[in-house]
Amino acid sequence: MRTQIFLLACLLAFSQTFAQTYQITFTGSGLSSSVSSVQVWNLTQDTTFTMGGADTLLLVNTSSINNAVKDIGPLSIFPNPTEKQATIRFHNPISGQVVLDIYDLAGKLMVSENALLPQGEHSFTIEGLNSGLYFVMIQAGGKKQSGKLVSVGESVQKPALVYSGKNNGDSYYGRMSGVLNQVHLAYEPDDLMMFKGISGNYSRIVTLVPTQSQSVNFEFVSCVDMNNQHYSVVTIGTQTWMAENLRTNKYKDGTSIPHVVDPAIWGIQFTPAYCWYDNDSATFSGNYGALYKWFTVETGNLCPNGWHVPTQAEWAALITYLGNDSLTGGKLKETGFLHWDAPNTNATNETGFTALPGGSRAAGTGAFQGMGEYALWWSATGYSASSAYCYNIVHDSGELKAIGNNKGSGFSVRCIKD
Repeated sequence: MRTQIFLLACLLAFSQTFAQTYQITFTGSGLSSSVSSVQVWNLTQDTTFTMGGADTLLLVNTSSINNAVKDIGPLSIFPNPTEKQATIRFHNPISGQVVLDIYDLAGKLMVSENALLPQGEHSFTIEGLNSGLYFVMIQAGGKKQSGKLVSVGESVQKPALVYSGKNNGDSYYGRMSGVLNQVHLAYEPDDLMMFKGISGNYSRIVTLVPTQSQSVNFEFVSCVDMNNQHYSVVTIGTQTWMAENLRTNKYKDGTSIPHVVDPAIWGIQFTPAYCWYDNDSATFSGNYGALYKWFTVETGNLCPNGWHVPTQAEWAALITYLGNDSLTGGKLKETGFLHWDAPNTNATNETGFTALPGGSRAAGTGAFQGMGEYALWWSATGYSASSAYCYNIVHDSGELKAIGNNKGSGFSVRCIKD
């Protein structure tokens, strides 16, 4: 009885009309016209995966996945409920491509088929579903139809769709050839998406809230340091920034930056130097980059060719563009708690900047502090004889603040394109 009540509640909850499925494709420009792969994040739902750059992303609205506009004709699913197998029968209005998708209650695509089918009535058999409520969606001839299927069985096999033929007994079935792979992702209206396009050593980040089918273009530019390390980039307003912290141990002229491990030496040194948090490059360099004294920034020789450490004015322009309010820093922060300590206030990462809390190294004591709690980046602008402007985001606030700090401290660096 409880199961029946639960299924009835689910059926009522998912009785809205079917909304648009958005089709997202990807292109490259700039230094590369091809896209080898795309990392996809639904920042709102905190989901991520990687797909091929030539693949098509289908964003399927899970809030109304079950009840499409009924233009295809009668859709029959029987037996329903089913224990092992069920037949899905529908009318194809015109000859052409037919897409049959089956989703679970959470909006996860369980199985999908693309077929070239003639006009007429057709049947598929579905098997391998575990106990639960499922939604069947068919798209054909520009029309849509859907229905619900209840499974009461258990299976150790993956779900499979098998074509059963036309209703007149013909076994016609043409698998789609030359059709690129389609990758399905559940989404809700107003979900924020982030895409990282990769082409060889180049990578570019784009964020958007999809409102229609569209092509996303990645403009690939060079951002490579003298260690031959390549960096992801992102454009925010009119500025193009690194989308990760600098981690080079060489100036752009190829000379080495002094590496200081000893806290006593770090504390009394007022010359260029860098280090890794906790002097542990294996753990911290990849995600958080290096920590640099401001004297290293002052050389004007730190960033890759074509890039520089942003001035106070350039940081201020970023803040103004993002609204100059208590949410500015949140728009830059990576979401979730993989790197940030709770509560990670107001984090949306809607810019794709992906700020991480790399902490700092204190001037005077050489102590490491703040990992997970805050991010601090140098500007190229001095504040006083002993201090310079830096910019700070903390885990329990959404603000991005400008402060003056000791030039002998070790902070992160983000470079901006010339």
